[in-house]
Amino acid sequence: MTQSRGFTLIELLVVIAVIGILVALLLPAVQAAREAARRLQCTNNLKQVGLAVHNYHDAVGTLPLGCVVTFDRAGNPRFSGWGITARILPYLEGQNQFNACNFSLANETPENDTAMRLSIATFLCPSDGQSRVIFVDNGQPRNNTNYAFNRGDWYVWGG
Repeated sequence: MTQSRGFTLIELLVVIAVIGILVALLLPAVQAAREAARRLQCTNNLKQVGLAVHNYHDAVGTLPLGCVVTFDRAGNPRFSGWGITARILPYLEGQNQFNACNFSLANETPENDTAMRLSIATFLCPSDGQSRVIFVDNGQPRNNTNYAFNRGDWYVWGG
């Protein structure tokens, strides 16, 4: 009787099962490594923002304004909405985005729609899988941030 060379069905099933178990063990490790890389990017973003704030301070002599408030004729406060994120853009290699902002107008005006829709990667943490686009009262989409900035007593702005 001649023996045929090859694998039996049971041997093939065992090999497939072993490969399946190895893949099942490796996938969580790969996902954990990816998440660690995303968290590292978030940490790097915060370092870049911190450096930008310090560079702004070195160039201007003060820390960036948290918010600009003016008052109308009735004495009601009007917030321009332009805060730290917009003011430090030139120090985050965002000169073009900075130039798109019309600081003489509030950020929610139609003239600033283009600037407000710009997504700045440094202000977004890759670990947050949710969309960072928010909508303001006039229904125009606005980009947000994952990081908060102190605007003074009782104010915090951010994602």
